[in-house]
Formats: sequence, C-alpha cells, structure tokens
Amino acid sequence: MNRYGDGKMGAFFSNTCILSLFAISLYCATGRNLQAATYYVDSVSGSDTNSGTSPGTAWMTLAKVSGKTFAAGDQILFQRNQVFRGNLTVVSSGTAGNPIVFASYGTGTNRPAISGANDLRTSVYSWIRSTHGTNEYFLQLAGGGTPVITEPKLVWRNNAPLRRGASGLLANLQWNWGNNDSLGTNTVYLRSDGGIPGSAGESIEAGSQDYALMVDTKSNICFQGLEFEKSQGPWEGTITLRDSGNIVLTNCLIHDAATYDVAYLLRIHGCGILNCAAFGNRTTSTYGSVIEFETCNSNVVRNSTIYDTDASLGDVVEVYQSNNNLVEGNEVAGPGGNGIYCRPQSNCNILRYNFIHDVNGIGVQIRENSNSNLVYYNVLLNNYGPVMQSDGQNGSNPAI
Repeated sequence: MNRYGDGKMGAFFSNTCILSLFAISLYCATGRNLQAATYYVDSVSGSDTNSGTSPGTAWMTLAKVSGKTFAAGDQILFQRNQVFRGNLTVVSSGTAGNPIVFASYGTGTNRPAISGANDLRTSVYSWIRSTHGTNEYFLQLAGGGTPVITEPKLVWRNNAPLRRGASGLLANLQWNWGNNDSLGTNTVYLRSDGGIPGSAGESIEAGSQDYALMVDTKSNICFQGLEFEKSQGPWEGTITLRDSGNIVLTNCLIHDAATYDVAYLLRIHGCGILNCAAFGNRTTSTYGSVIEFETCNSNVVRNSTIYDTDASLGDVVEVYQSNNNLVEGNEVAGPGGNGIYCRPQSNCNILRYNFIHDVNGIGVQIRENSNSNLVYYNVLLNNYGPVMQSDGQNGSNPAI
C-alpha cells in the first residue's frame, strides 16, 4: 500500500464526490522567469534606501518588502539568524509555474523570524523601578517619557509567555498594562525579582501586530524555511490567508497567537502546509484553533506538527464549512477541545495517517450535517474523550 493512498480511497470517492486535491499545484522549486529578480533583506546591516538586489545592498525592514510590487518568479530572501519585526503583507501574485518565493539566505541554524512583537530590550526603551508593588518596573523611553505602544495581549520572556496580573500585586515574572506612577499614558509593568528586566541578557517582547503574515486576494506564492510568530489580532492568525489560491508553506514555523488562531485560512483553495510546525494558541477566549480552515476547498496539510491551544473549547485543527481538504501524516496534540473537528456542512475531506494524542476532548469529531468524509489509518492515543465521534452525520460512508 502506498502511504498516500490505496484502493479504498478510490472506491470511497467514486460513490460520493470527486476530490480535486491532486490538481493542486504544490510547487516552490520551479523554473524561474528569466526576467525575475532576487531581493535580499538584512535587519542588522541593510538599508531601505538600497537596491536590495545583492546581500551587500540588502533592504532592512518588512515595511519595505510589504510596499514593493514583485513580478512572477521573483525571490525575496531574508537573512538567517535574524528577527524582522512588524508584519509581512504580500501585495503581488505570481503565476502558475512562476510563483513569488519568500525564503532565506546566509548561514546559521535559525530561520528568519517574522515577528509581530516589539523587542523591549533595545536601546529605545528602559525599565524604571515602580513606586508600587515589589520589584515592579515600568517601561519608558530610554531618554525619558512614556512610550506610545499598542497595549499587548501577551508579553514573552525568552520566548515563554508570561502570565498577566494586577499592577502593584504582581508575582515574579507577571506583567500588566497600567499607569500606577502618574505617567503620561499607560505602559507595560513587569515584576522581575532578578533585577531590571532584560539586564541579564534575556529577551523581553510584547505583542504589537495583528498578524505576522497576511496574504489577501493573491495567488501563486511560496514561503520556504521561515518563522512567523507572535500575533494578537482580534480575528487574524499569526498567519492569515484570505481569498487566495495556490499558497504553499514548506518547512516553516508558525506559532504564538495571543487571540484567535495560529494559522487562519478563509476562503482559500489550493493551499499547502507541508513539513511545518504550528503551535502556541495562547488565547484566553473560549474558542481558538491552531489551524482553522473556514469555507476553504482543496487544501493539504501534510507531515506537520500541530499542537497546543489554550482555548477551553478550541480544536487543534478545525475544518469549518470546508470541502475536499486533505489532512494527512501529521502529529496533532493537545491540549485543546478536539484533535481534528469537521463541522458544519464540511464534506469530502480526508483525514488519514495522523497521530492524534493528549487532547482534552475527542480525537476526531465530525458533526452538523457533514457528509462523505473519510477517516482512516490514524493513531489516537491518550485523549480524554472518545476516540472518535460522528453523531451518525457522515452519510452512508462512515468514518473508519
């Protein structure tokens, strides 16, 4: 038997619906347009006044990249081992066979990180001892004055999210947003029993961007070997793909959303999330997934690690009003409400060869008039709820 198919799948869909998954162009390494250009981005040594066409004349910021119109086949390469703060908004489309490619260059073991968080260690800021509480510090500009920053929904220390508390009553490494010291405006408060925050070399970051990556009404774009992190939009995910087609992410890290989803796909077709890791939904609301497909068709999530949502009723992977999608060969882990949840009117999806474990709810759930879904050869282990639940709503071809 082939890992990605056998006679059972063909027989199943011959009696139900024709899945268009395999018409998807899952490509990144393709023949390039001879007129295509390669651009370089270096957050340390670059300059937005440069041409961007060589490592020595690299651009510096995401704002520069997001404001540039690219041609089919162009490559935009980010220096490895660097963090690029802000958000990446793609404003151009490639063509079939000549996608626009966002990838990395240079040496180093760390992927370039597209981060929606502010760095609070930099020379721009300083931490001042508060007159309230024990070992509490508030953030201000290095030259004095309260910084004008977006209220964060999360603060991280060495990439670990910190708990929020009440200013004046903070426990060690708790934070809050307030104005206990008669400042010009609200700012971040942080208790640090080990001394001034960041003084020992630890990183301190605060959420600032609604998303790290936005692709809206674009097509034929590839992202290879990048990291997208730390968003706090009310509805967006750390990556948000909307009304677009043929978008492929390979070997990417996608993590830490303060609200809603880590990866949110809305009205998407022909998208591939391949060999990626997606994790860290830190929402305090009731619902929120790591990966959510909403009204999406003919997409693939394959050979990826997907885990960790703090939402009490959120699902690790949610397929919502979406059809003809393939979720296979992934590790899906909790905590979370359910491992993989298809609902409502989500039809003709294949869920197979996944390892689903340690979720707080049901391993696989199919509900609310969802039909002709195929579930087989998954391994489910140590989940709190039933192995699988379909409520008899998967048509004449029950999940296996």
